[in-house]
Amino acid sequence: MLIHGEDILANHLVEQPVDMVLLAVGLVPAAESEKLAEVLGIDRVSDGWFNELNYNTEPNMTEKGGIFVAGACARTKDIPDTGGAGLAAAAKVLRAIVGGKGQDGRAELPCGYRKQGQRIRAALIGGRKWPFA
Repeated sequence: MLIHGEDILANHLVEQPVDMVLLAVGLVPAAESEKLAEVLGIDRVSDGWFNELNYNTEPNMTEKGGIFVAGACARTKDIPDTGGAGLAAAAKVLRAIVGGKGQDGRAELPCGYRKQGQRIRAALIGGRKWPFA
């Protein structure tokens, strides 16, 4: 296969033999992510994505206990990584709700909840009370 294109920096046409072509759409953080980060009190990295505490050792975690990031809000990810990040974040959220603290007890969760036995009845998320049946 031969790809025809233009080198816009050198201002000339190019041809390149290739075995495979992958088309990818570039992702950028949502315009509202700055406001959301401010409301939640979490940092963003220089290119605008939400800052994970440590990508290798504590993915999904933020510097604020009880706030977790998942999917492509921390950085661009492929589908398997996005799904895995979502599952990991969900597990950490459940652990935090049951324990009443963020991961490793970093901070009290910014939400209130009631337990009736071991069943969660309600949680306060983003200033709104969400009932759980």
